[in-house]
Amino acid sequence: MENLVHLFRIGESSISLCVEKRLTERIVRQKMDDALRQGDPSFQDAYHGHADALYDGPERGREGEFAKMHASLFEEWGFVALFGDLCAEFPALADATHQIFVASAASNRDESVDLDRRAADSDADKQHVQERVIGNRLTLPRFSDPDALRRHLRHEWSHLDDMLNPDFRFAGRSPWGHLPPSEENVLRERYRALWCASIDGRIEQSGREPGQPLKRRRAEFDKLFRKFPETWRDGVFAQLWDGPVPTHAELLSMADSRAAFEAYADADPDADDAVDAIPVSVGDACPLCRFPTHQWILPTVPTDTGRGFVEGDADVLARIDAHYESWNPSYGVCERCYERHETESIVA
Repeated sequence: MENLVHLFRIGESSISLCVEKRLTERIVRQKMDDALRQGDPSFQDAYHGHADALYDGPERGREGEFAKMHASLFEEWGFVALFGDLCAEFPALADATHQIFVASAASNRDESVDLDRRAADSDADKQHVQERVIGNRLTLPRFSDPDALRRHLRHEWSHLDDMLNPDFRFAGRSPWGHLPPSEENVLRERYRALWCASIDGRIEQSGREPGQPLKRRRAEFDKLFRKFPETWRDGVFAQLWDGPVPTHAELLSMADSRAAFEAYADADPDADDAVDAIPVSVGDACPLCRFPTHQWILPTVPTDTGRGFVEGDADVLARIDAHYESWNPSYGVCERCYERHETESIVA
């Protein structure tokens, strides 16, 4: 493993930063090329100043010397300090961490930030529980903009910080594992939207990063909870963005319980209960198969709705409803899933 990674020390702490050697080299080269495109040759000059000296030296061991050079420039150009700054922002997380691991992701879909949360099964393990690893799998373009990378990791590390907070009472197991994958995915996305709104609101309130993406978070939130009245959504989102930190259990409950969502909204029981006539948009993911769809099947479709929405047969929608406990015909379904159940009803 040591032959594949570079190890750096985070400031005066005992935390080490572990970065894949191949990724380190690619980040350094990208930094040099980005600066050159912007008219700044200083990074290229620094790179070649080191590299030319290595080419003038003996060939034996040159590969290892180049790896050391990339590690040195990675630190000199501020990437190690970036992770050190994040550790300073999250002292509780830093206290529970002995290593930050950074690996490459092939695409945005492959990106992840997670926390090794090993349980103490024996006395020998208890020390390791306090020595967790923060894993960061990131695409190369993330490192082109250090400020954007910092914002991304600040948000993701806030999730980890919540997980360690005893008041948040995080439980690792999903309560929806018994459900079909299509239903579980919907609930997971709702849960994620609730948690992300809370985190971005707190980041903005802290003053560390003004101008958080409130409109984007609200649009995402409305898409996933359109089955609820707008007054409820207003109340829940405002509480998440400006209010106290919710618990893990509260987020789970709001993701799949109408009653919990209404209670958290603290809505006026006499308020207008109208919901959006069309609960989805063209291009949204189907709640069953999770693929984007441009042809939605719904129980009713207003005449002025436009293309992309078709009124389905009530019997077929009822058949789908009987198969999926957490789905409701008002959520809509993609044309392909609808046709599959329509065919099954004909065969039956």
